Amino acid sequence: MSLFKKILTLGGNETYDRAMNHYNRAEYEEAIREFDKITKFPLGGGRLYPRLALFYEGQAYRNLGLVEMHQGRFAEAVPKFEKAAQLTPENVEIHLYLGLSYNNEGRYEDAVQELTLVVREEPRDVQGYLRLASALTNAGRLPEAEEQLRKAIRMEKGYADLHFLLANVLVRKGEHAAAAASFEEAIRLNDKYLEAYARLGYTFGFLSDWEKAKEKIRKALSLSPADPSPRESLLLLEEGTTKGNDAFLQKGHEAFSAALTIDPRAADTFMALQKAQRDIGFYNTLVQIYQNAVHDHPNYADFHYGLGNACHQLERRKEAIQHYEKALSINPNYIQAQIALGYCYKEIGNREAAKKIFEQLAAKETHHPEVFFQLGLLLGEEGELDRAITLIEKALAMRRDLEGAKEALEALRKKRRGLG
Repeated sequence: MSLFKKILTLGGNETYDRAMNHYNRAEYEEAIREFDKITKFPLGGGRLYPRLALFYEGQAYRNLGLVEMHQGRFAEAVPKFEKAAQLTPENVEIHLYLGLSYNNEGRYEDAVQELTLVVREEPRDVQGYLRLASALTNAGRLPEAEEQLRKAIRMEKGYADLHFLLANVLVRKGEHAAAAASFEEAIRLNDKYLEAYARLGYTFGFLSDWEKAKEKIRKALSLSPADPSPRESLLLLEEGTTKGNDAFLQKGHEAFSAALTIDPRAADTFMALQKAQRDIGFYNTLVQIYQNAVHDHPNYADFHYGLGNACHQLERRKEAIQHYEKALSINPNYIQAQIALGYCYKEIGNREAAKKIFEQLAAKETHHPEVFFQLGLLLGEEGELDRAITLIEKALAMRRDLEGAKEALEALRKKRRGLG
């Protein structure tokens, strides 16, 4: 490189390339050292490399935080996410991870502040309301938690976890009959929901309906994994229902809560990763994180779904399909996994398989507009213009800013008029 070019780019070109090579290999500490050499120069003047380096240095801190977070070291994750937020404060995703780490560290009010920001920036993300409600619940702000969950349920009635968390909030408020109804709804949406059956049995105990309590606990026992720890705690719960003894029931519930296959708050730190932008270093790190999670918790559908997403983003579609299908074998009603599987089949050219999935979902009157959009695109390619147009119009009625939908609709209308 000429001296003039080095001066023009502040020596950033070769350093930036070196930093990005480290970054894409998930060597984040080495990448930060190289990015730091560039970001020490003042921004402005149209210089591209300092601005890019600032962004990716923030991403490197984010990824270091993710590694700590998914090894349960939330105290170590917090300063890395705080540094990432300082470098790229406009990155909502980092505020999400910071909020989740605060929540797991017991800094509940800080978590509420960060997660409120996320919900404000992404008001259509139902998961955001669930996470904020979790932090509000932990902070003891139960009416506000209930409000956030009911708002989310109005947006996505078919999401079992929302009803489950609402039920837990209602139990803490002492509203046991309403809690039982919410647990029942969660089970209706996912009939393999082990935790919902167990907690519903516990709730029926509060209502002194011991027969129903015993029935639900026994259903949970039939679903319990081979791990003896949750099974033993469920047997304690069953004995509490048989004896009609509140104290015994409480003891069994505490044992069950301690023996859950995965702590729900820790599990949510994984689910926050689903919507991140494409980033080779990030997704290579993510594959490693999820592979460890799947190894430790092979019966947790969300982790297979997350691993599928990471493989999908890296264009490893056959692996992604395997993990989406595994998630669906565990929870056949996992709509997000069905949608992702449909996308994968479409991308590898198996349009019939993709169309079958989207047809099945559309028949269920899903609240996901992308289902109708993707089915409309597939039918449009096959010449079923009238139905394709109707489906995309329906998708746009659900989400007016659905990416690519307006253009696709106009193209199909032109084609139907013989202009395309």
